Amino acid sequence: MGRNRLFKGGQELELEIIDIAFGGKGIAKVETEKGDFTIFVPNTIPGQKVLAKVKKSKKRYAECILLEVIERAPEEVEQSFQPIPGAPYMSLPIEEQIKLKKRTTFELYKRIGEIDNLDIIF
Repeated sequence: MGRNRLFKGGQELELEIIDIAFGGKGIAKVETEKGDFTIFVPNTIPGQKVLAKVKKSKKRYAECILLEVIERAPEEVEQSFQPIPGAPYMSLPIEEQIKLKKRTTFELYKRIGEIDNLDIIF
């Protein structure tokens, strides 16, 4: 029985990054008959429009590699240095970096640690 995947390895996709997961993987959603299909693209941030290549596709999600940032996020600022792979937040002002890192860390504690009152504890 063959695999019936929505996307195939090597396929290029133009995506709008709408959220970010812990560790700097941007999240895009593609609407399907069965609901939203999640796509993770490392080294991207919310608000970017990107070109990505499918690395791995599963039944409920796909993982891609970033080929190009087509449109930058509105919050991004110009940097005087070369981009660093694995540092997706560096083009954001420090206040925005802190906000994203705090939110993704709190989401992990809520989801995996099942801790609901983080705002009070923190």
